[in-house]
Amino acid sequence: MSLPKEVKRALTAETTRLKSNKQCMDKLNIKGTWSVVKGKLKQKYAQLTNDDLAFAEGKERELFGRLQKRLCKTRGEIRMDIKEEIDRL
Repeated sequence: MSLPKEVKRALTAETTRLKSNKQCMDKLNIKGTWSVVKGKLKQKYAQLTNDDLAFAEGKERELFGRLQKRLCKTRGEIRMDIKEEIDRL
């Protein structure tokens, strides 16, 4: 038995809204803890500067590009490093 179209639309809209809220919360959590994470990364990688770790909303690709260039790591490795530091908080 299939769900009525109205129910399917409502479920799709709610799922989209929840995903959007989660992304907003993730960005807020990262933004709120970034200064702490930045300090931890500078301790872990002494060659990083404040300019390397400058975070501007909507400019995540630029941040990862700077870190990739400076650390000679992949985007995935850098993401894991940042996630590990956030998880330790």
